[in-house]
Parts: sequence; structure tokens; C-alpha cells
Amino acid sequence: MSHLGMITVVVDDYDVAIDYYTNALGFTLVEDTKMSEVKRWVVVAPDVNQGAALLLAKAASSEQSAAIGNQAVLERGLLPTLTKQAAPSTW
Repeated sequence: MSHLGMITVVVDDYDVAIDYYTNALGFTLVEDTKMSEVKRWVVVAPDVNQGAALLLAKAASSEQSAAIGNQAVLERGLLPTLTKQAAPSTW
């Protein structure tokens, strides 16, 4: 059986996005780990026991900022495929 594990959503501010997903939508903050001075590994999920989670990725360039709200950007290759271990070197 196939399932989605994590979907990346580009955001402009981690804290604003966390507030929206947790307070407005009722998601759970699964993880918020500082990766560098500017990057965090932020994961939210509607149900931590099943289904997909969202990786909230802060835009790191003007091109990525312009893509906020347009998830088709992932198909154009503007964001690297991320794993937690690979994240610092790929950002």
C-alpha cells in the first residue's frame, strides 16, 4: 500500500505558518528543530498517527518567495528533494 509521507509547503515565515496550521486548521506541531541561523525543520500534521505531514520550508530566494501559494513550483525543480539529514547542505 502506498502513502504520502511528507509534502513540502513553501512559507515566508515559520511562526506565522505554524500559527495558521495549528490554530486555524487544528494541525499538530510534530517537530520544530533549528537547523541553522535561518532554517528550521518544521513539520505539522492533521493527524500524527496516519496520513501525510507538511514540511514547512521557508523561502530562501526571491524565486522561492514568488512561488508561495503555488505548489506547482515543486514540479519545476525550484526546491531540492529534502531529507532531514540532507537539509542543511541542500539549502
